[in-house]
Amino acid sequence: MAITHTNWYSTNGQLGASSSGAGSLLLEYGFAAVGLRLYNACGIRLFYNLAGVNATTANAYLTSGAVLQVDGADAGACGLGLVSTSTSTAVGSTPQYALTAWASA
Repeated sequence: MAITHTNWYSTNGQLGASSSGAGSLLLEYGFAAVGLRLYNACGIRLFYNLAGVNATTANAYLTSGAVLQVDGADAGACGLGLVSTSTSTAVGSTPQYALTAWASA
């Protein structure tokens, strides 16, 4: 009988206005992912770092409504860094994100 072990991480939230620097968000899932899906539901730009460290504005980004899906070795870190450059505090103007990461052994 084969036993499959699966790790799953899922979360969502909203970054604060001008969350660069100390306000950046590091989401750690505690396992090496084999796949992930990141969604920028709202906001101008959501910068991300797939290496499991804080993101900066030098990293790649998603525009509003965009989805990123990464499979294989590129998703292998144990976390994801997020940051926004939005300076608005208006409702719906800062990035709202959803993240899912998974691994199976």
